[in-house]
Amino acid sequence: MKKLSFVSAMLLLSVGVMFAQSNVATVVESGEDQEATVTQEGILNVSNVDQSNLKNTAIVNQSNNNALYNTLSTVNQSGQRNIVAVDQISNGTLTGANAIGTIKAEAIQSGDDNTAKQVQGPHSQQGISDARILQSGNKNYASQHQLKYGNKASIEQSGNDNTAMQAQDSKLLPEEEGSYQTATIVQSGSFNSATQTQDGWANEVYATQSGNGNISTQEQLDYSWKSIAKVNQSGSENTAVQSQIQSLNSASITQESDGNYASQTQVSGAHRTGANYDPLNEAEILQKGGEGNKAEQSQITAGGDVVMNQAIITQDGSFNEAKQVQTGGDNYSNIMQMGIGNSAVVTQTMIP
Repeated sequence: MKKLSFVSAMLLLSVGVMFAQSNVATVVESGEDQEATVTQEGILNVSNVDQSNLKNTAIVNQSNNNALYNTLSTVNQSGQRNIVAVDQISNGTLTGANAIGTIKAEAIQSGDDNTAKQVQGPHSQQGISDARILQSGNKNYASQHQLKYGNKASIEQSGNDNTAMQAQDSKLLPEEEGSYQTATIVQSGSFNSATQTQDGWANEVYATQSGNGNISTQEQLDYSWKSIAKVNQSGSENTAVQSQIQSLNSASITQESDGNYASQTQVSGAHRTGANYDPLNEAEILQKGGEGNKAEQSQITAGGDVVMNQAIITQDGSFNEAKQVQTGGDNYSNIMQMGIGNSAVVTQTMIP
């Protein structure tokens, strides 16, 4: 009996040593006055830090207590005075297809004075997720916050003084959080701001800004389900606001000129039955030429298997104003403004 106890103790010690050696941290610093701090707890954590210029700072905290998971952080900074902060916790208890996967955070900064923050976890639903930040300009700020599994977040900034923030499921209670969100921000101009907030399941948001001084705000709230929001700003000093609540909303804003304002609010109830993912509300705003245009769209439906609402606004002149309000289902509105100083308001209600 004593022999068995001794052998068991040795096996436990061997397993403990094996797990302890399963963490890998690699730090390469070839510049001056670099600072790197890596803290890893548990098993199957991998951290790579590469800093090659001047006064860059990298802080990585990772924790993983599940042998089915791998937690990976990659930091690559070749600019000066950049800061990367990564905090990842994988304590998932999933089974089946979602149980095995890599929680991955990657931040690459080749410009100067950039800041990148990435947070993933720590809730027990955590599974495979991917967060990526790439900044090649100067004085940019980017942050990503993801909970649960199957989420993807990507930020790419190549201009200067841009701000990009993404939050997935950060506002809900742990039992309400969703998964499989996709968020993408691409900014190549300067002084742009993009904010994306997703709460729910399988939603998608995209923001592309190539001008200067643009503002984009996208929200998918109230346990949103399979909604899509897109913003494309190639002009300057534009503002785009998208708010989607609950299920199967689709919205698009394109701003190609300067000084425009566009806002979309979509509210729907229950999603369609079965595997029917057609939108319940669909809205599009296109501001092509001129400047100083204003467009607003509001759509509300009880959801379910109703005919969708559809709203379209096209503005190709200057200082035009357009507003659409549609309640119920099976409403359609199309406003086109091509001159200067025009005003249009459409209000429609479907009575069942």
